[in-house]
Amino acid sequence: MVATAPAAGAQPRAEVGAALVRTFLNTHAAVWLWEEGQRLAHLSGEASGYSLECDAGRLVCHFWSSEANLVRRVINWRGGAGRLELTCLRLGRAQPTRLTLTPAPVWEDESRELARAAFQQTVLQAIQREWPEWSGTVWTANAAPAGPVLRVSLRRQQAAIAVAAVADEDRAAADDALMQALLLAEHLRHPHPTPSRRPVASHLAAVRLILPPGSEANTAARCRWLSAGPGVDVPIECWRLDRSAGYLNQVPLEAHGNAAPALHRAASTPDAPNPAALALLAEMREFCPQATLSADGEGGWCFRLYGMEIASAAAPGAARLAPFVFGCGGEQTPLLPSTQPLFRHFLQELGRARVPGGDPRSPWFRLQPERWLESLLSHDPRALDPQLDARFLYTQVALGPAAGRDVLDLLACDREGRMVVIELKAAEDAAFPLQALDYWARVRQHQGDFERLGYFPGRRLSPLPPKLWLVAPALRWHPQTAALTRWLAPEIAWTRIGLNETWRDGIQVLYRQAAQPAGAREG
Repeated sequence: MVATAPAAGAQPRAEVGAALVRTFLNTHAAVWLWEEGQRLAHLSGEASGYSLECDAGRLVCHFWSSEANLVRRVINWRGGAGRLELTCLRLGRAQPTRLTLTPAPVWEDESRELARAAFQQTVLQAIQREWPEWSGTVWTANAAPAGPVLRVSLRRQQAAIAVAAVADEDRAAADDALMQALLLAEHLRHPHPTPSRRPVASHLAAVRLILPPGSEANTAARCRWLSAGPGVDVPIECWRLDRSAGYLNQVPLEAHGNAAPALHRAASTPDAPNPAALALLAEMREFCPQATLSADGEGGWCFRLYGMEIASAAAPGAARLAPFVFGCGGEQTPLLPSTQPLFRHFLQELGRARVPGGDPRSPWFRLQPERWLESLLSHDPRALDPQLDARFLYTQVALGPAAGRDVLDLLACDREGRMVVIELKAAEDAAFPLQALDYWARVRQHQGDFERLGYFPGRRLSPLPPKLWLVAPALRWHPQTAALTRWLAPEIAWTRIGLNETWRDGIQVLYRQAAQPAGAREG
C-alpha cells in the first residue's frame, strides 16, 4: 500500500485517511502504535479497538488497548513499506508528532524460547528415565508446524510409541499436542518412502501426551471419540511432568471430560426492529444491497454484509452519544452527523469490494471468509445437500459460556430428523478435523436437550448420533486432513465436502468423501 495525503495547501479528505487507517488495521491481525520512536500500544484482540471521526474536515483517531488510550487529530498521512505514518496534532502541543502503525511481528520472546528449550531437555531426560527400554528420536518432519510441541518417536524392535509434550507455559498449545501426536503416529504406521530407503511400518503401541495441568478435560473429551481403526487397540495416554523431580506421572483420562458445557436455549423470535434500525438498513442498502439486519441476542441489532459485521447498536454506556456504531473488527466509530461522510465512504468501499466477483486483493473481500460462506448456506442450506431440512438451520450455536471455540458454525437436520453438525473452513487448517470433533462431541452430549430447549420445533429428532460434515473449498484442504480423519471413531458418520473455489459466486459441491458409521456408541 502506497498512499499519501494531498500536497501542502490542499485540503485532505478525512474519509481517505480514515480508509487507509481502517484498511491497515483490518489487513494486519496485530498492530503496534509508535510515537516519535516510542511504542505506545499493541492493538490485538477484544481488549483493543479504535474509532474514527471528522473534526473541521480533519480526521480524529481514537485508539485504545490495555496499555494506552490516545486520541490524535491527523493532519497528514503516508503509507507504504508495510507501515502507515500519521502526522498528528496533540492537545496542548503546537508542533505535530508522528504516529506510526506497523504490523506486530510474530516472534517468540527470548526468555520464553529459553524456558521452552529447558523444558524439552527435561522431558527428554524424563522419557529416558521412565521408558529406558525404548530408544527415542525427536521428530522434526515438517508434516505440520510443531511450534511449542515437542514430538518424540520411541522405538523398540518393530513397536513404536508417539509422544507429544507441551510445557506449562504453553497451555494454549495443549490441544495442538494431540493433533501433533496423531500425525506422528500416522507417520510411524504409514511412513513415506524416501530415495535412500524403503519405508518400514511400525506397530503402534501407544500415543502418549505430556500435558500441563488443567488441559486433561478437553483431551479426554476428544479421546473418547478417537480410534486407531476397527479392531486396533492403541491407547492414548496422558502424562504430567514433575519438573522438580524430573519424573513423569500418568494421569487417568477416564476421570476427566464428563461435564458437558451448558447448551443455550434457542433464540426466540425477536421483536420487530425499531424505525431507526430500519432506516439505517435502508441507507446501507443504497451502497450494499445485500446488507442484512438481525438481532444480536442481547436486545440490540447487528448489521452484516455477507456475514461480516459492519455496524451494530451501541453499547448501553455509549448509546447516549450515538445509537449505532460502525466499522469492522476492532473499529467502533459512533454514527454521528460528523462521521456520516466516513460512514458513506466505508459503505462505498464495501459495496465495491465485498461482493461476488470483487477484487481478491481487497481486505474487505478476504476478511472473515467462513462467515461469508456461512451466510450463503444460511439462505440456501440445500445447496450443500438436498437432504437437509430447509426449515431448520442454526448458525453460531453457543455450546458453553465462552466465545470462540464454544460456538459451532452450523447445526441442521436431514429429512429423517438426524442432526448434522457442519463446520466450515476457507483456508488450510491441519486441526480442522479435531476442532470439528469438539463440536460434534458436545452436540452428542446434549442430544436429548435440543428439542426441550426449543430447537427444531415440531420436528422429532432421530436418536442416532449426529452426522459430522467438514466443508471447505476443494483446493483448501490441509494435506494432513486424511491422516486425522482416519482417527475419528467408526461411530462418527463424517463427510468431507469439497466446494468450488468460486463459492462466493454460487456454491457448488464438487465431491463428497464419507465414512459410514459402524454403530452407535451410548451416551
